[in-house]
Amino acid sequence: MFRLVATQSLAPQRLARFVIGSELPSFFAKRVRVASFGSAAAFARAAEAAAGSNTASNMSGDAPWMGAAPERDACWSCGSGVAQSASLTCGSCGSVLPLPDKEPDLFAVLGLPRTYKVDTGRLETAFKKAQRAMHPDRFAAAAGPEETYASQASALCNKAVGVLRDPIERAMYLLASSGYDLEEMTLADEPELLMEVLEAQEEVAEATDLDLLHQLQAQAEARCASTEAAFAALIDGPSDNLPAAQRKAIEMKYWNNIREAANDHIARLEKRSYSDRV
Repeated sequence: MFRLVATQSLAPQRLARFVIGSELPSFFAKRVRVASFGSAAAFARAAEAAAGSNTASNMSGDAPWMGAAPERDACWSCGSGVAQSASLTCGSCGSVLPLPDKEPDLFAVLGLPRTYKVDTGRLETAFKKAQRAMHPDRFAAAAGPEETYASQASALCNKAVGVLRDPIERAMYLLASSGYDLEEMTLADEPELLMEVLEAQEEVAEATDLDLLHQLQAQAEARCASTEAAFAALIDGPSDNLPAAQRKAIEMKYWNNIREAANDHIARLEKRSYSDRV
């Protein structure tokens, strides 16, 4: 026989989740519902809040997280309000929250200010802290939805750090999230700069001398650094500098491509030179 032991001391939403998510016989679960909540209607209200649903249709033997995704305005576990849209955990009980319908700002996901200049040490520390807190293995034995939520949150943290670590990706993200269409970003309106870039690309592609390639690589590296500094000053400044920041981002992307092409060409020539010596 089952005994109902001090279930009334549980918070209503927690008890509702326990009853809904348990594998207790249906007749016993039904008695717990009435005994603990006073009426089926009272239980329905608590279960609706626990499941984050607009109806009480999840009050079967199935767990509430098997149905529609819980709302983000309150924690699925303790019912506390969720203050920030980018929050991945409840500020009251620490439970992992479901992701919002709209992807949150990737800077906010890791608790960083939304600026191009990023403190890499702070970024790595924030990422490691988030990964420790969200790792799905921590919730493998959880009876509720936290393992699923943790897996989703962990994937979002991985995406955030991948974008924010890379200067080009970070620049493109800032522009895209500010409303710029990255597909339309070209140097078509900058003919002189376009010609300079094309000539640099051609020089790198046709170079056969390692010394020349190292010189071209150094030039591209310097252009990357200068355009990145200019972009940072524009994107982190007043919003009316965004069009100028977009132009610098395009330039930065092209010079980065040239630098990478030079590095790849240097690696090929060095490998060929080593093979010839051997």
